[in-house]
Amino acid sequence: MKLVLITFGTAIVLLFIWFLFLAYQSKTAPKLGLVNGQLAVCIQSSNCVNSAEAGLEPIAFTDAPARAWINMRQTLDVLGATVEQHTDNYLWATFSSPLFGYVDDVELLMEPDQQRLQIRSA
Repeated sequence: MKLVLITFGTAIVLLFIWFLFLAYQSKTAPKLGLVNGQLAVCIQSSNCVNSAEAGLEPIAFTDAPARAWINMRQTLDVLGATVEQHTDNYLWATFSSPLFGYVDDVELLMEPDQQRLQIRSA
């Protein structure tokens, strides 16, 4: 019985340390921003999606680009995001999980001629 408790306790401690490590890793700044005017590609990561690649559609809008940014900022505010950077054609926001503090980055690229926002999340 004592061996079972020691094994279980060790497993819990190791699991806790692993979650702390993951939380630290998620807080380190990844390479964000535009690369040659486009969002960076996802490099072999299961937690990264990019609408310029397969698997995710860009966000279409019908309003003027300035209005689309306002709508997107309001949506991000409601969802609890923190806008880290915002220019005329680029927005970077972060979402933090309350329990372990994991940080997810969301990037948006305005393509006004196509009336869409490219999105990348990692």
